[in-house]
Amino acid sequence: VGLTMAFAALELAISFYARNFKEAQTYLTPITFVVLIPAYFTMYLDGKLIPSIYFHIPIINTISIIKEVLVGIFDPMHLSIVFVWTGIYVALAIGFVLSLFKKETVIFRN
Repeated sequence: VGLTMAFAALELAISFYARNFKEAQTYLTPITFVVLIPAYFTMYLDGKLIPSIYFHIPIINTISIIKEVLVGIFDPMHLSIVFVWTGIYVALAIGFVLSLFKKETVIFRN
């Protein structure tokens, strides 16, 4: 949910900046690739042997937690690390959206 909130805020900011639908789609396409590449990177990762550094890398940390839960591992330290990082991502993304909403040049540009 947290990662979804972060990407929703980021996509809202980018689509708000775009002048029309076509321009927004052009700006949002790279975000899709940013999400897909780490997902493919962790595709063959064993849920029981995930290195600790993976829980500090954006997107990979959420995928790693899902993999651990699927194999029955509930490590509170890993969960807390991911929740803290996800909270930071959400705060940054919402802060970025709020900064765009406060600028009149973005709102009223032609």
